[in-house]
Amino acid sequence: MFRNPPCYERFVQLIPSLFLPLIVMLHYLSGKRTGIYYADSTHFAVCKNIRINSNRTFNNLAKMGRSSVDWFFGFKLHMIINDKGEIIAVKITKGNVDDRIAFEAMVIKKGLKGKCYDDKEFISEKMFTKLYKQGLIVKVKN
Repeated sequence: MFRNPPCYERFVQLIPSLFLPLIVMLHYLSGKRTGIYYADSTHFAVCKNIRINSNRTFNNLAKMGRSSVDWFFGFKLHMIINDKGEIIAVKITKGNVDDRIAFEAMVIKKGLKGKCYDDKEFISEKMFTKLYKQGLIVKVKN
């Protein structure tokens, strides 16, 4: 696929220069607002828990977090898609960031209205009321 891929050290050096083009690409590829949305998150562990102290690549970026299964050291990917499967909003956070905070930030930034189906840990009663006033009805799936 890649004729001359860079070595790992060079790849790590290139990542910051690719951040802006990635953001622009995500903006132009984002889907249309249809009024029906699905929200979820997943975690990305950067190493096994036993190797946390020896990890240097994401030393100042990754944090300990809790998923529904276990503890992990890494990041969380939060995503909202529409009913056609198109990406509406994406957010990558440190592992210790609360899912509700990331979800609320994405919804408010995009100004979503309609219905959003998500997991029960994404919503609090206070947030439900706030988003309802904005025009978003949050339906919780178990």
